[in-house]
Amino acid sequence: MRAFLRSLWDEPRPPLPPVPAWRDWVLLGALAVAAVAEGAQRTDLRSPVLSVAVAVGLLPTLLWRRRQPLLTVAVASGCARWSRC
Repeated sequence: MRAFLRSLWDEPRPPLPPVPAWRDWVLLGALAVAAVAEGAQRTDLRSPVLSVAVAVGLLPTLLWRRRQPLLTVAVASGCARWSRC
């Protein structure tokens, strides 16, 4: 099992992944504003503060998406699964 996890971690990376540009930061800011606005507007959430915290906490994974796509998916899926419980 450990060898399997190591092989996933050592997945081939894109040869020259782009560094986060200004538009990535703009997207991050816009999504943070949208998450906070949705958390403030929705009344059907069990814990709006936790929901907004998880959503905003996951936003930095967008900056990893080109350099480590598998890690990004694993973190986002794990947090989404954990927050649903």
